[in-house]
Amino acid sequence: MTEASPHVDRLRARLATLTHHAVPSIIVANEIGLIEHVDPELARSLRWRVDQLLDQPLTTIIPRRFRDAHNLGFSRFLMTREPTLLDRPLGLWVATASGDELRAEHVITGMLVERGWVFGATIDVVGEEVALDAR
Repeated sequence: MTEASPHVDRLRARLATLTHHAVPSIIVANEIGLIEHVDPELARSLRWRVDQLLDQPLTTIIPRRFRDAHNLGFSRFLMTREPTLLDRPLGLWVATASGDELRAEHVITGMLVERGWVFGATIDVVGEEVALDAR
C-alpha cells in the first residue's frame, strides 16, 4: 500500500461521479507531483509496470513536449488554487515506457487532505500508439 491509499477510494468515488460510470482504475499523485498509487490495469493499458511508476514524477507519463506546460499549470494551480483542467474530460497524450505516445481521455480531480493536495485521474486510451519518429 502506498501513502495515498487512504484517499484512493474517495478519489475513485469522485471520479465515478464526474464520469457518470464506475471507475475501475486510477492513478494518484501528490502535490509535489509524485505518483503514489496506480492500479495495475491502468499501468498495463499505458504500457508500464506499476513498479516503474510508483514514487516517480507524474511527468514520467507526460510526453516531453507537454512537460513544461504541465509544470507551469500545476505550479499555477498550487499558487492560486484556481483549477482550469480539473473535473472535466480532457483529450491528452500519454507517454509509454518505450517513449512512444498514446492518445487518451483523462478526467483529473483534486482533493485537499491533511498533508496537502492529492490528485486522481482516470486515463482511457482512445487511440493507437504513435512512435516518436512517426510524428
